[in-house]
Order: sequence, then C-alpha cells, then structure tokens
Amino acid sequence: MSIASPNELEAALEGRSAGPESDSETVALISAARALRDAAAANRGLLHSGEDRALLRLRSTLRAQRTNVTPIHAGVRNAQRRPLLHPAFARVAMAAAVLVVGTVLVAGPVNLGDPIRAAAKSLGLSGLTSTKVEAPLGAATTDPLASGKAKGEERPDRTRFAVEVEDVSTSGPHLVHITRGGIEIALSPVTLAVNALGSGELDLNTIDGATNVPVALAGDLVEVMNPSGDLVLSGTLQPK
Repeated sequence: MSIASPNELEAALEGRSAGPESDSETVALISAARALRDAAAANRGLLHSGEDRALLRLRSTLRAQRTNVTPIHAGVRNAQRRPLLHPAFARVAMAAAVLVVGTVLVAGPVNLGDPIRAAAKSLGLSGLTSTKVEAPLGAATTDPLASGKAKGEERPDRTRFAVEVEDVSTSGPHLVHITRGGIEIALSPVTLAVNALGSGELDLNTIDGATNVPVALAGDLVEVMNPSGDLVLSGTLQPK
C-alpha cells in the first residue's frame, strides 16, 4: 500500500481498525499517523510564518531603499537645473572685456586707458597681464660721460614710464622724447630734472595719480635732450 500523506495514512489505518484486521498494532499506527499529521501541520505553520517574516523584512528594506533613492534622484535633478555660470566665469568674461576695450583705447592718440585700468583694478585684476620694456641709454658725443636707462610698463591697472640718468654735464630740466617710427607718441615729451651732480630720476605712474604717462612700447626710441636742445642720451626700448 502506498501512502501519499499523513492524512491518507490515518484514513487507511482507521478503515483497517474498523474491519476484521484490527489489532493493537493498527491502533498504535493510527496514533503515530495522527502525531505525524499534527507535526506536519505545525511545521507548515512555522514555515509560513517564517516566510511571512522574511517577506515583511524584504518589503521594509525596499521601502527604505526607495526613501533613500528618491532624495538622491531629486538632488541630481535639481543640480541639473542650476545655472552653470559660476561667479568666476563672469569675472573672467568681464576681465576679457576690460582688456580688449582697454587695448583699443590706450592705442589711441590720447591717454584714455585710465578708466579701463581703474575698472580692471576694481575687479582685482592687477597683475593679470603685464608688458615691460627697457633700454640702456647711450651717451651722445655732446656728453660722452653720461649714462642712463629707461623703463616702461603697461598693466590693466596702471601705466608706468621711468628714466634715470647719471654723470650728465648739464643740470636743470631735460626733455625726454619718445618716438615710434619717427613720430612722437602721445604725452611725449616729458620733463626730467637733473641736479647739480648730473643725476636725475623720473618715475611716472598712473597708480600714483600721474596723468601724463606715455605708453612706451618695444621699438620706441627714447632720447634725452639738455636745456639747449642737444641730444645727451638715447636708446631703443626692448621687451624685458
């Protein structure tokens, strides 16, 4: 006889106990079948309750994951909506505009670069770009012991032109001419005072409030003339 389950076993044994084959062994088997049935039912209950607990834990975990993922996704979405223009980018764009317009204005016949340089200074762009030139000044035959040097600097926040001379045989106001291609540039000449010892120094700087600062470039010729109009010193500016 093949028994598929405790219930079927119990039914078969109970049928046997009611017939002529009933004996003490059959009664014992019936008791064993009932115990097996009860144990199977209990095991099924434990299994189902364990599965339910596992499912509940899984559902809770999934809810927590959805809760964590939602703000992350929303944060990414919000970040994509934010403008890409950082204040630093705006600063660089403004600096570029200042430099371009300033170059055009400074290259004109008058010194209109000061407002542009002031704007650049207000933006904190001092030292962003700098063009420096200088030249040793050689003595002319009229004053063979004289010596000197000239310097020029152009930056977004300032323009500077400086001349130093030594061992000049004449004193008093000396004119410093700056020519470009044979033509005197704007705000040239400037006056250099030479003392009784034959030395003098001129330092014009817009950052110090000077308004008569010539914009000297590489290739410009610098000439120093004595009060009589004679050439004392000269030199051609070169990039530094």
